[in-house]
Amino acid sequence: MSETWTRNEYRLTNAIYEAALSHRRDGKGTLREDIVARCRKATGREAEGKMLAHLGALSSARRALGLETLPDFPPLVHYPRKLLSVLDASR
Repeated sequence: MSETWTRNEYRLTNAIYEAALSHRRDGKGTLREDIVARCRKATGREAEGKMLAHLGALSSARRALGLETLPDFPPLVHYPRKLLSVLDASR
């Protein structure tokens, strides 16, 4: 069963995702495990598998908007419309 994510959780995880993209553009390494751990801590969600699925959905929504994605989190086929609206509003 799918869990409902809040707009705030979407904003938090996207900010961490954006920071990882920035670090990589600057030539600094950012490990996949660190990104997942930061997202889990920021949202209070403990399940690593669900966080990985969320980050895949985030990649998918970002790709749909023409935004840069992290290769660590392959885009999923589907993503929540609410996630797309949060990302679109933050551009």
